[in-house]
Amino acid sequence: MNHKSPPFSSLASSALFAALTVSSLQAAVITDPPVVTSGNRIAPFSTGITHVASGATAESTLEGSQGLCVLQDFSSFSGSKNIVSFSAYRPDISVTGSTGNPVTNGGFLSSAGTAMRIQTLAKGSEYTHSLTIDFGSYNGSSFDGSGNGVLAAGFTLNSTPTYLNATSQIEVTFLGSDGKVLSTQSFAGSMSEANYRIYFGLKAAASNTISSIKIDIASTASGGALIYGLDDLAFTSSPR
Repeated sequence: MNHKSPPFSSLASSALFAALTVSSLQAAVITDPPVVTSGNRIAPFSTGITHVASGATAESTLEGSQGLCVLQDFSSFSGSKNIVSFSAYRPDISVTGSTGNPVTNGGFLSSAGTAMRIQTLAKGSEYTHSLTIDFGSYNGSSFDGSGNGVLAAGFTLNSTPTYLNATSQIEVTFLGSDGKVLSTQSFAGSMSEANYRIYFGLKAAASNTISSIKIDIASTASGGALIYGLDDLAFTSSPR
């Protein structure tokens, strides 16, 4: 169980930015999963990252951030809501919008093991599937996203030609602890016959921390099914 004090004592003073509370009901809670803390932690496959989202901080810069650790094992994730609870100095993480068990197919991975599945049904017309990653504190019954922001965060989204060709754009928004947009990153490159490993990441300015990441994956007009694997979720160990 994690009891972390929010690093910003002034947050409660603004009614505009109320604490985010997520009930653990029907959420999978993963306690102290293994993380990678050194070496080539993001997309360590020999083929590495194939595409970098526009506006992303360079992977090498993110990996050079002090205290950066990377979650590569999503084998305990299940369903659309997952909470990662760390008993030590790392921020807890809430992930909502995933849609089922992890994927192990290499086309959806950027590191060995498992990735978190993002999957939709074919809908016949344009739609957007959204997923949110929040950094905060979990007390055993609820998740508070008003504190414990991180200095740097990133991840990969990986897929195969069938689903890439059914995607019109991916947009990722990094939000600060005050609710302001720190970075908007996008990918809308022409799809090819090869698998893609797309990197998104941000090292925040010294005056900011990253509280939340929103991922929007938009389908093409055909509204075909989408499957992506989110892998190599990176974040700094020590919140400000």
